Amino acid sequence: MKSKIKEFGKSALITIPTITPKTSGSVDPKDVVSRAIDFGLFFVGAIALVFVIWGGVQFITAGGEPDKVTKAKNTLLYSILGIIVVALAYLIVKWAGGAPIVT
Repeated sequence: MKSKIKEFGKSALITIPTITPKTSGSVDPKDVVSRAIDFGLFFVGAIALVFVIWGGVQFITAGGEPDKVTKAKNTLLYSILGIIVVALAYLIVKWAGGAPIVT
């Protein structure tokens, strides 16, 4: 009876997978810089997208007032230019880093 309980206990155990870190302990500086640049460009692009939305809200709520419409158009224009600059910067960084650019 005890042997059956021990066998059941052994078969009921669940093995938990373990993750082993890299043994070298070194990080490639190129990867660190690349990730930092990617994060920075993503962050700036997200802010530019928020300004596109804000410019749209300004345009909708301008009510036909010429100075408010002009301000909204400028916000939209400069935020879209910002997105274009971020996209070009991303492509230039990827090209300079030697990564293939996939479109």
